[in-house]
Amino acid sequence: MELSSRFGADGIYGLKILSEDSGLVFGRGWREGAGGERVQLQQVILNLIMNASEAVSEVEERPRELSISTGKAESNGVLVTVSDTGPGLPPETLARIFEPFYTTKANGLGMGLSICRSIVEAHGGQLWATPNEPHGAVFCMMLPIGGKSLLESSET
Repeated sequence: MELSSRFGADGIYGLKILSEDSGLVFGRGWREGAGGERVQLQQVILNLIMNASEAVSEVEERPRELSISTGKAESNGVLVTVSDTGPGLPPETLARIFEPFYTTKANGLGMGLSICRSIVEAHGGQLWATPNEPHGAVFCMMLPIGGKSLLESSET
């Protein structure tokens, strides 16, 4: 996987993720594979990365790590994970994290993850979060390859 970004004065303004082995290419190199609206899916990944970056910025007593990975999913899909070593998500937060207007941030609106999940589901995929042991969170996005909805295949 190749991840490249350009940084502007206000943070990231360009992002390209390339993973030929999993059929996923965001950025100028978008090709057949995991289909969908490129800009919307880029925004999902960028939102997850920015959230993880904010989470690790709160950490002082251990290494700050943010990891992005891609791979083939068992259900004929592509799996993208964004994990961090931030403070993590308490169990009661995990149950509500994708609800509109729910936030754990002092200045958050509570819309980012809700919108992200809506975009991913509109593309026939799934978005979920799990704890990253021993510290942090992992956000997983699975998208179908070939246009078939993962939601339909999981219901049959």
